[in-house]
Amino acid sequence: MSKYSNFDPTHFVVEPEETEQITQLNQLLNREIPTRLVTEQGENVYIPESVLMVLRYSVAALASGQVIQLNVTPQDLTIEEAANLLNVSNSYLIKLLEQGQILSTNVGSDKRIKREDLLIYKERKYREKEQILNNLVAMTEAEGLYRKDEELNLDDSRA
Repeated sequence: MSKYSNFDPTHFVVEPEETEQITQLNQLLNREIPTRLVTEQGENVYIPESVLMVLRYSVAALASGQVIQLNVTPQDLTIEEAANLLNVSNSYLIKLLEQGQILSTNVGSDKRIKREDLLIYKERKYREKEQILNNLVAMTEAEGLYRKDEELNLDDSRA
């Protein structure tokens, strides 16, 4: 019986006997040279940069003792899948769809959200939050409550 007979394709853990090989693979993948896969029969193919990035990230995580969790996401997402990706409730996502903040299409009686549209929304919200934070920092700097370049000296009499 193979040690991988109970293999879970969504979670990957390095077996103790694989540690040295993972470390070597991690070093190899981080070289800035074209990388290709070669079989024992001599067949070879260059690894596309997108796949190489996944390998680099995954192997680096495994080499540092982390567990990799793989989540294959379809291009068209259900309400539940999209809500999970955004880490929000289904009802909140439906509200965003009704407000037109995220595009969706109808498939029969169900709604579908394109993964790309969801990621565009997520990036837009990230930029908005970043701008709000930058504005807050600027306001506190203007009031003398925060300085990036030096420590703030608090009045010790309040202690």
